[in-house]
Amino acid sequence: MPCTIYSLHGSTGGQTWISVACYPEGRVQYSRGLTDKPGATGLQGVTGVSAQGETGAQGITGSNGVQGIQGVTGVGYNGNPGAQGPTGLLGCTGLPGANGSLPGATGALQFSMYGGDTSIQPGVRSRAKLPYNAVLGSWEAVLAETGSITTEVLISRYDDWSESSVMNSGTTGPYVTDGIRDSSSDLSEWAGTTGAYGDYVQINVLSSTVKQASVVLKHYEKR
Repeated sequence: MPCTIYSLHGSTGGQTWISVACYPEGRVQYSRGLTDKPGATGLQGVTGVSAQGETGAQGITGSNGVQGIQGVTGVGYNGNPGAQGPTGLLGCTGLPGANGSLPGATGALQFSMYGGDTSIQPGVRSRAKLPYNAVLGSWEAVLAETGSITTEVLISRYDDWSESSVMNSGTTGPYVTDGIRDSSSDLSEWAGTTGAYGDYVQINVLSSTVKQASVVLKHYEKR
C-alpha cells in the first residue's frame, strides 16, 4: 500500500517528528521521529590576550629620626684603700741540712811498713801512686802493738819521684803517741794537700818504737 509523508512536526530533544499517511484510506498510519544529524562544530574563539600590569614604583623611604641626646655620665668616686693588716709572726727556722759529700770520686792510699825483728827504721818506707788529680782530706795511723810513731808525708812528681816535697811535718800527722791508733781530718797546717795524676805519695818515718804500722790517707778527686 502506497504511503506518503503526510506532515513534518517540530523538533524535540534533537529529533524531528513526521506523520506518514497510507492510501487509499488516507489516514495517518504512524508517526515517527527522525534523529537530526549534529551540526558542524563551530570555530573556537580567539584566546584573549592576558597581560600583567607594570609594578608600581616604590614609595620614597622616610628620613631617619633625629638621634636623642646622650645622657650625662655619672660621677663616681673610688673608695679609700683599707688599712694594711698586721704582719704575721716570723716562722721557725728550719733544721740545717746534712753535710754534703766531698766532690768527685773518693778513695784512700794505704801504706804498710815493717821493721822485721826490730822497730821500723827512719826513712821512706812506703809509697803509692795517685790515681787522679786528688786532694788529701784526712789521715789515720794504726800500729800492730802499743807504741809510738812519727811520720811525714812527701810527694814526688811523676817525671822524677826521687825529688820530693813535704806535705806535712812533725806532729801535724800521721803519728801515734803511746797508743795503737790515731787520726785527724784537720789538715789546715799542712804545707800542701793536692797532687796530680801519677804523682807518688811517700811515707817518711821520722821515729818509731814499733815493728809494724800502717798509714791511710783518704782523698777525693780534684775537679
